[in-house]
Amino acid sequence: MPALALYARVSSDEQRRAETIQTQVGFLTRYCDLHGLSVGGWYLDDGVSGTVPLDARPEGGRLLADAQAGTVSTVLVYRLDRIGRDPLVILRAVEALEAAGLVVRSATEPFDTSSPAGRFMLTMLSGVAGYERESFLERSREGTARLAAAGTWLGGITPFGYRVEGVKRLARLVPDEAPIAGLDLSAAGVVRLVYRLTVDEHRSCLEISDHLNALGVPTVYSRDGRGVRGKRTAGIWRPGRIRNLIVSTTYMGLHRYGVRTKSDRAPIEREVPALVDAPTWERAQSVLRDHLFYPPTASRRSYLLRGLVRCGYCGLTYSGNPGPRYLYYSCNGRIRHRGIYGRAGQRCPGVNWRADRLEDEVWAGIADWARRGAGPYDQMETDTDARAQAVAAYLAEAATVERLAAGKAHEREAMLDLYRRQVITAAELERQLDKVADEQAALSERGAALRRRATDAQAEATALAEAGDLVARVQEAIDGGLNWATRRQLVELLVEGVTITQEGAARVLYRFSAPRLVAR
Repeated sequence: MPALALYARVSSDEQRRAETIQTQVGFLTRYCDLHGLSVGGWYLDDGVSGTVPLDARPEGGRLLADAQAGTVSTVLVYRLDRIGRDPLVILRAVEALEAAGLVVRSATEPFDTSSPAGRFMLTMLSGVAGYERESFLERSREGTARLAAAGTWLGGITPFGYRVEGVKRLARLVPDEAPIAGLDLSAAGVVRLVYRLTVDEHRSCLEISDHLNALGVPTVYSRDGRGVRGKRTAGIWRPGRIRNLIVSTTYMGLHRYGVRTKSDRAPIEREVPALVDAPTWERAQSVLRDHLFYPPTASRRSYLLRGLVRCGYCGLTYSGNPGPRYLYYSCNGRIRHRGIYGRAGQRCPGVNWRADRLEDEVWAGIADWARRGAGPYDQMETDTDARAQAVAAYLAEAATVERLAAGKAHEREAMLDLYRRQVITAAELERQLDKVADEQAALSERGAALRRRATDAQAEATALAEAGDLVARVQEAIDGGLNWATRRQLVELLVEGVTITQEGAARVLYRFSAPRLVAR
């Protein structure tokens, strides 16, 4: 004989707020005792979000299966939002339960789905549940943003060199000056040591990691006895960890909260105690770039155009190679020819170029440009201004699009209002809500794309500014000679690429002027 089923649910967030499922169980038990109701079974989804469809929940799916088998006739919930927190989830769940022959009732709200008035009340209450959820999420986001901006530490991996002092709203990052067991260094001291080795001694990340391992400095994971995402780690310093430490703005006093979030929310910058001053941090970045342009351990031979020369025949890059008397740039289709050029995998016919001649020709264009005085700056300033204007335009459009996306919540409320007043049918409501959801997703995607474009334009503007700073120094020293690292840095910034044409000429594409064709 079909029986009464009692359904209860709490999410993980509600559990954290001490709203346990036993509260609902106790209330429903007393309700059934008071009204003399015989309970046929309990269905308890503990730690399940209200946005998950009913049939995708462990106990929700079992309830639907029992209803379809005819063993349940009525389902009683503490409140409608226990079925779901999203209007569509609630309406679809109730539709599935009713299709299986169930009547849905609430112990605290005046409705059951056995009457038209009850179904109308159900629709209205589902809209209220969705509104409450969205309002709660919005308040939570705003509260989190306020706390983060105020400097509150909201959890996560504590940056090496810091510890958390205080709890909840008063939690703050402070330098970890406690001595490390067996060493005369604190964690904060280790960070300062890394920057000193980088800035004063120009050590590479590999050399610094080897030095810390030799000293026996523990990493965060080995010190705390934990792994990454449940996996054990080797517990040693690696070059990548050193680089991540050096580039982190946290150590110069600027922590960025929310950089790992998957949402479109912009990271929040807030001040924390600095372990190194800003000039030291900037010099460390410069040393990293120098190592990137010209790593000391990379090669005994220096090729100024490494990675920038491409073949006009097969499209592969040229690489530097020593010859009997000179260094050459040779097409990789000539060196590694099997299956690369042509259907039969022949050797590419792209010609070799003497490295010194090609590099001198490319550098002559840069030197000539730098000697022309204010001319380069005029164009550079124009380009920088254009990119700055593009950044502002992208951000303004993104803000407009994001406002429109946020306004779609009001459209959903309007659709639900029309349905509650029986102006539109349930099928029409579902179509309209799906349409609104698609429009909101498209707007959100457009907003994210615009912000990505703004980021790219800002990066280009920054690169131009860096080029301007370099050229300012080069104009004073261009005839006196520059070291290889500075020349390579200028080439990286000012040369888009070099193409060796099928006629054997070199077509140099500069970032500041029209292409230059150099005969072989």
